[in-house]
Amino acid sequence: MTRKRGEQSDVQAVGELVSALVRKIDEEKKITEEAVLGTWERVVGKRASQHTRPVALHRKKLKVEVENPGWIQELNFQKRSILKKLQSQFGKDLIEDIRFKTGDF
Repeated sequence: MTRKRGEQSDVQAVGELVSALVRKIDEEKKITEEAVLGTWERVVGKRASQHTRPVALHRKKLKVEVENPGWIQELNFQKRSILKKLQSQFGKDLIEDIRFKTGDF
């Protein structure tokens, strides 16, 4: 297959655009994730934030590590309220659910 002049540079240009777009999306995701993680104490309160740690925002699910199963139970009672606070600040399309699991403290 023969290439016409300029075809190679068009392919490279498209590749560069895709790479730049992926980088931009990754940067925006990181900024958003950092913002969510940074507001955790304000959303759940100082006491709960001392026993919990949001660790990731992936596929619209905020993953939170907690100190022990008792905190999982406590936070599950408050889950709807916590989710509403986060959604009011960041939008419903960013966070759809919160998952709590025990972690290393």
